Amino acid sequence: MFSSSLVLAFEQSRRVFLSSAFLLSDPLRRVEDTLRDTAAQELELLADIPIDEEGAPDQGTRRKGGHSEAGNVVKFEGDHNLIFQNCDVQLTGGAPHDLSVLPGVVQSQHPALLEGKMAAFIEELKETCHTLYDKIQPIPYIKEKLYSVDKVFIEVGIEHCDSRGSWKTLSSYRGIFSVAKANSRIQVIEGDPGYGKSTLALQLVYDWCNEVSDSPFCKPDILIFLNLRQLGGITSVIDAIEQFLLPRDSSVKRLDVEQLLNNRDIRILVIFDAYDEYPDQDIEDNFVTQILEEKMLRHVDVLLTTRSSCIPPACGSRTGRIRITGFDEGAREQYVRKAVTGDDEEVQRILEQLNTNPILRDICQAPLFSVMYAHVAHEEEEFHNVRSVTGFFEYMIDCFHSHAQNKVSGGKREQLQMFADNHRKLDKLAFDSLTGAHQQLLWDKKVLIKKFGAEFYRLYTDIGILVEEEVIKRSRGAKRAQSIQYQTEVHFYHKLFCEWFAACHLAKRVTSFQALFRDFCKRVNPYDLQFVYRFACGIHPAAAKRIIKLVQKKPDGDKFAVLCALEQEENTEDVLSTLRDLVSRDVYIRENDTRLLQRTTVQLLELASQKEVMYNRNDQSLCFIGTSGLMDVSKQKTTLRSI
Repeated sequence: MFSSSLVLAFEQSRRVFLSSAFLLSDPLRRVEDTLRDTAAQELELLADIPIDEEGAPDQGTRRKGGHSEAGNVVKFEGDHNLIFQNCDVQLTGGAPHDLSVLPGVVQSQHPALLEGKMAAFIEELKETCHTLYDKIQPIPYIKEKLYSVDKVFIEVGIEHCDSRGSWKTLSSYRGIFSVAKANSRIQVIEGDPGYGKSTLALQLVYDWCNEVSDSPFCKPDILIFLNLRQLGGITSVIDAIEQFLLPRDSSVKRLDVEQLLNNRDIRILVIFDAYDEYPDQDIEDNFVTQILEEKMLRHVDVLLTTRSSCIPPACGSRTGRIRITGFDEGAREQYVRKAVTGDDEEVQRILEQLNTNPILRDICQAPLFSVMYAHVAHEEEEFHNVRSVTGFFEYMIDCFHSHAQNKVSGGKREQLQMFADNHRKLDKLAFDSLTGAHQQLLWDKKVLIKKFGAEFYRLYTDIGILVEEEVIKRSRGAKRAQSIQYQTEVHFYHKLFCEWFAACHLAKRVTSFQALFRDFCKRVNPYDLQFVYRFACGIHPAAAKRIIKLVQKKPDGDKFAVLCALEQEENTEDVLSTLRDLVSRDVYIRENDTRLLQRTTVQLLELASQKEVMYNRNDQSLCFIGTSGLMDVSKQKTTLRSI
């Protein structure tokens, strides 16, 4: 008989075991022999299961009556990467045997022991999560001001997709579970760049860790938060948990995690953050896709955040969809009072400066931009009069560099200005990372220092555009204590900063490297990396003409082309020319259009009205398809509501 649980450490043993024929006269003894013969060096005996006088697992570790209730068919359930992954083992030649002591069988440990392991696991998860939600940095270069997420979180506009495919408003993020589709465990939280998806995810983590009583997110027994940007090359959820959520001196063993995740009596919520930054999303059958397709961990609830343009193909019709719609005027004011200043006069000054610039006001519907504006405007007497997203972002980065230069003088100041003006290597790194076969948004610190030089690297980390994070790297196969290494990885403060520097690279090469640009346009959908296109148009007027010409050939490209043209603050004639071409045809606003496309169309119509661009056809129409809540048709006129 077995005297302990067995852990199968390597994939080779799993394959050999599952390919064995179990038509045995003494099944239990032969199973033990097979395991020992095929994986002698890969099995670790654990002596933490109580044993009765006969050498069998004590009460609580066996099934009722000591036999499998399934007769001679034993069902093993577990993680795709475990040895007994959802397979039936046929046993013949005798009475049914109890195999609950084998790894992969749910609740194979004594209940008291399992409860103790779960308590330790939860404690370590909460310690790690605290370090994630307790260091929010609204402005990258202001490192002395770190906030807990609950101190800066503001409810954003949020909607859910109902059973008929219509988007309905939710009053709070706390209603996400209440509108989940029947029999659906998976919810996707989508939104445009900078709309606060990751901040919302961290607020959910905060609610769980602090057991916020009026939040439904305090109810799961276990919450697993994984940033998908970090998980390139990680092949299982267990590996991800070990590497990014458990401390170096963790008391929780790999087998403990496996058994807890496979226990259907434990309510578990897994949050996958930033799927659009997941390096392995194009790798067939990656472990995230397997979970979304319910090939594993079918009993676990899943929340996944991503850009609206990057919904995982694995998300079918049963998947619930939540959409973030950004900040309204009330949310902007609430944030300024909560996180910037409580002085009424200063609050009004910041908001009036915003509201007198309609372009800036529209830009600041994105929470990321609104937050950056509020903090910089609080420090600056007069905020630069921006007229495009490119102008806004360029001004923000200038503020970052000015903040660093104000601390030094002389030759050091000149060196920092040189690095601010010349960042070609960083531009190319960003461009390659976004347009390669697989996105790469994390780099080893040592690699970047070697590529850029120590002084350049130090500047861009000091001003917060590049961010360091220390992670644990574990090598499987070695003993646990020997397999752990710390490594400093580096990423951009936000993916939008990566897109800015990628656009700098693209803009400089559009005219001289036309083949590179054509290849880029073929491979990259404008709505996937919209700001790379838009920033490039704003940075370089000559690049804008070529970009707009190619973009117009894509589906709905005419609208996006005008959006790109609007980034050229000085070249109004090109904007009007593109706009005239657009309104010379029927204009559609569809409910299933992305939020960006809907807003773009409305902006273009508003601009056409302001510029008095005339329609050229008598039979032309403006069509609204399923846009409930978007329009008001009365007294023979159509009024577009703000979206």
